[in-house]
Amino acid sequence: MNKKKILASFTLLVSTVLLFACQSNESTTKSSEKIVEASSSSKDAISEEQRNKWLKEFYEEVAETDGSNYHNEIEERSQKAWNENQTNIFNGQASLNVTNDYLPSELTKLNVTIDGYDEATRRLKVTVTNNYDETLIGTTTNSNNNNLYGTYFTLYGYTTLSGRSERVKIARIALASDLPAGESIQLEILPSALANRQTDYAKKFQNSELDSKYYLLSTNYGNSLWDITKDQVMGEEIVSEQIVLSSLTNIYIVPKLVFETYPSTAPNDSELENIISNN
Repeated sequence: MNKKKILASFTLLVSTVLLFACQSNESTTKSSEKIVEASSSSKDAISEEQRNKWLKEFYEEVAETDGSNYHNEIEERSQKAWNENQTNIFNGQASLNVTNDYLPSELTKLNVTIDGYDEATRRLKVTVTNNYDETLIGTTTNSNNNNLYGTYFTLYGYTTLSGRSERVKIARIALASDLPAGESIQLEILPSALANRQTDYAKKFQNSELDSKYYLLSTNYGNSLWDITKDQVMGEEIVSEQIVLSSLTNIYIVPKLVFETYPSTAPNDSELENIISNN
């Protein structure tokens, strides 16, 4: 009887020891997994400084690269058609619609529409809307009173009247002031031909209120008016018939977006790393 009791006690002791060992091993395994997981997460995470650097590159530079690639594809098509004696690839397709569908969706929330050309004022009318949840930074000045351009956008289009379609830089326009989230502004852009001249005729079209809202940084129009103008004054104004606004098509926007605080919709770390590494 005593032998049976001793054997039973020994068996219970062994079972208890084994159970404790298993629980201890399981706990150790889980702890190890947590350490490995934490270590992996720490390794994959990027610093705030690195993230801000990538965000700046994403919002301010990626569109320029993507826009260049987009143009190169069109240029190839245009050259191929020209080599094969085909008509302009955009023949008969004139339109003032502005596209941005070649960009990542997060870079398409600066919405720009061309509202037309006002012959009476010689101005190109453009509406700009900030669909982000943060303010877009406009132009500031440094200690030497030089302009530091913040948010700006470039509008490009393609000729439909020439034998071979050519790209035209319609205008690169910088916002003079900040544009708050969800707000719009209408810009009325005077061509360089009239904006930069000090003749009595040119001064009739200059308007400090309208002109203070934007900076026209560059354009392929040179000293030409934006579009056909019935009452143009010879000797004062010229029209370049090959690139008049109303004959262009496939107009696309290349934005440079400057923020003080980045939008809540900004890409996450892994998305950012993927985008930046592929640009």
